[in-house]
Amino acid sequence: MNEANQATKPRNPAEIGVREIMSREPEVVHVDSTVMEAAARMAQRHVGVLFVVDGDRLVGAITDRDIAVRSAAEGQDPKNTRVMHVMTSEVIHCDENATVADLAARMEKEQVRRVAILDSKKQLVGVVALRDVAATPFDGSIAERLLRLATAEGGPSHRSSTGGRAVASNFGEINVYSQRPHIQDD
Repeated sequence: MNEANQATKPRNPAEIGVREIMSREPEVVHVDSTVMEAAARMAQRHVGVLFVVDGDRLVGAITDRDIAVRSAAEGQDPKNTRVMHVMTSEVIHCDENATVADLAARMEKEQVRRVAILDSKKQLVGVVALRDVAATPFDGSIAERLLRLATAEGGPSHRSSTGGRAVASNFGEINVYSQRPHIQDD
């Protein structure tokens, strides 16, 4: 168990680092894997999302919903359909040095329940789920806002609305990328 979860006294989320609450072994799948392989890995690991990599680059995410809506509902053969054709290219992520306050604000704004954590070399080093933030005792109104996110109807974990254009926006120390991530040096 990490330090943030061991604490009993509420802490200021602006003083808690993302590294304190992130899961350090995010589940990944290669971009060329089949949807069947991705679904089997999700079932084996009891997760609803896999981060999609091409070599050491994070290029997307595939959720159980992506498999159901974009693949199965369209009648695609999961044994022959590649993850790259079903994945969501927009990956919401933040730097491992960000604070929980920054992360929670981004999760609320983007209406996502999972965020990829990248190191200074832009390598995937962890993941923070809404439950990780919720399990962290902190003061303020962030808990109430995240509770609304957790109980909100539907809403995709990841979404793409850029029509194929790569778009990056900066929010404090958090960079949000659409389509293939274009890593910008600050």
